[in-house]
Amino acid sequence: MQINKIYLIILSFYIFKQSAATFLSRINIYALSLGRTVGIILLSILIVILGYLALNLGRVIRAFRSVFPSLKDFKKEIEQGEEIAQNTPKSLSSLESVVTDQLAQDFPELHLDERKNHLRDLLLETLKSNGYANIDELNDEQKLMRSWWRSKYKVDTEAPIVHAVVLHNYLRDKARRTLIFQASFQFLREGTKTQDRISFYYLYLLDPAERNTSWNCQQCGAPITSLGEKVCTYCGAAQTAGPEMIWTLAEVK
Repeated sequence: MQINKIYLIILSFYIFKQSAATFLSRINIYALSLGRTVGIILLSILIVILGYLALNLGRVIRAFRSVFPSLKDFKKEIEQGEEIAQNTPKSLSSLESVVTDQLAQDFPELHLDERKNHLRDLLLETLKSNGYANIDELNDEQKLMRSWWRSKYKVDTEAPIVHAVVLHNYLRDKARRTLIFQASFQFLREGTKTQDRISFYYLYLLDPAERNTSWNCQQCGAPITSLGEKVCTYCGAAQTAGPEMIWTLAEVK
């Protein structure tokens, strides 16, 4: 009886093993068949696509060109853009109409047109001389322009033209007055026309010739301690003379 049970167990295990092997074998066959089917389908789709492209090659090329311009046209557009940039002056920003009244009230003796003409001449002189390359004796403004030119340009600047000079802004506070001018200009650099822009910063400062001079009240003799002081802080007398203040070019960029 015991032997029959063992025999049945062995027989059942053998049957299970054979069934599992048969099942896995069928699954493997199905997977291979499915893989071949998918491959055939993909290959058929690719053949259809290639056939369509071959029959409609001209139409496909025209559609592609309509979306993506040819390299020749693209290069032409770049060259046209560069040509426009070479012939278009740099834009300038001016608040002259906004600050003119305040500036005239603070400095009625200041003539903006004269200042603009001076900056135009200074800029042209700097560009024509390639940053004062062959000039030994320079004033403070020329030295400043020479430093600007040498830091910005590495080759000669030829045939310069100044398009415009404008008052960009006028800044004022208790301690300082600042005038900012802008200029647009062009020149040839290695045969290529170049457009550029420059900003001039003027500060209202004590005349360098009077920096070592002491000033006293005309009434009581007390020292004048504040530049531009109109009334003596000791006796209250009005001051008709005092340190000479001038507009000084302090920075260009």
